[in-house]
Amino acid sequence: MGILARLSLQNFRNYECLDFELDPGVTVLIGDNGQGKSNFLEAVYFLAVLRSFRCQQLSNLYRWGTGCFVVRGVLQCEDGREVSLAVQYDNKRQLRVAGQPVARASEFIGNLFTVAFVPEDIELIKGTAGTRRRFLDVTLCQMYPRYLTLLQEYAKAHKSRNTLLRHDATDRQALSAFDRVMAGRGASIIDYRHRFFEELSSHQDPIAGAYCGGWPLRLNYRPSIGNDPSATVEELTEQLMEALLESLPRDQQRGQSHVGPHRDDYLFMLEDKSLHLFGSEGQCRTAALICKLATAHLLCAMKNRESVVLLVDDVIGELDSQHREAFFSLLTQGAQTLFACTDPGLAANFESPACYRVSGGTLVEAGL
Repeated sequence: MGILARLSLQNFRNYECLDFELDPGVTVLIGDNGQGKSNFLEAVYFLAVLRSFRCQQLSNLYRWGTGCFVVRGVLQCEDGREVSLAVQYDNKRQLRVAGQPVARASEFIGNLFTVAFVPEDIELIKGTAGTRRRFLDVTLCQMYPRYLTLLQEYAKAHKSRNTLLRHDATDRQALSAFDRVMAGRGASIIDYRHRFFEELSSHQDPIAGAYCGGWPLRLNYRPSIGNDPSATVEELTEQLMEALLESLPRDQQRGQSHVGPHRDDYLFMLEDKSLHLFGSEGQCRTAALICKLATAHLLCAMKNRESVVLLVDDVIGELDSQHREAFFSLLTQGAQTLFACTDPGLAANFESPACYRVSGGTLVEAGL
């Protein structure tokens, strides 16, 4: 929709009160660890996707000793309009777009787009399937407005089916009703995921070539059913219905559903070997960076480049000089970028960045 022109925080992490005007290009945040650089980036990420890249519990985002936080942003659109976004959380989430309350997250997400580069990205390779699905879902919710609605409807039917399996697993009519919803929504989710991995590879291959000389890196999507990317949504729906019916005895025995996109995974493969099992620490970090860079390029290609905010939080500390140079060259030019670091010298990798020193939840312009 537009660049993030202003960010206001109240009682968010270590920020008691902040009203900050952002540069449309590159902003470098410099400071020691624990001063609020990551918190600032986290607030921007939260404003875009309504979740943190560091924790699951939103209560962890409160400033110490408070019970409410507010994150507000102003987007500057190409036509000169300003659109405000606001989130207030005090055990209940309140959302506003352009000053008007909105009830659903699907009405809020998709106004601001972001990709975060954080040290924890290595968990995309080394972590759980749930971690990988969260990254996938957050990305797809930004790319396709309908995807979040599909996820919510699928999750509701999935939860209801599991409850029925635990308490009244013989009610075949009710189970069949939930199966139909899970199959229909689940098939569309799987279709979107197939589409994403296909589109991502077209950006990932040249990035891998530029970053590390043509790594044969592949992301191998492993849905619980429907491993044919050319299958239609109707065919996937039928396959998922059959799989749910076939899995019913096991589901009844264990009280949970074992088939569907909530069980999907994808693996990072290098020369047909899983990095999760065989990759070194360096290989896993490289693969995560390539994946995030490709995602940023894809999102910029799909959306207005100026509407995407790149959040880079201390991910280059372990890179050698060659890979550092490659990383900076591959950051999408034209996208608004917030770069957090402890070394002021890293600002020299950008052309005319706005530099600020962060200390104790305050930002002061740094003349470098």
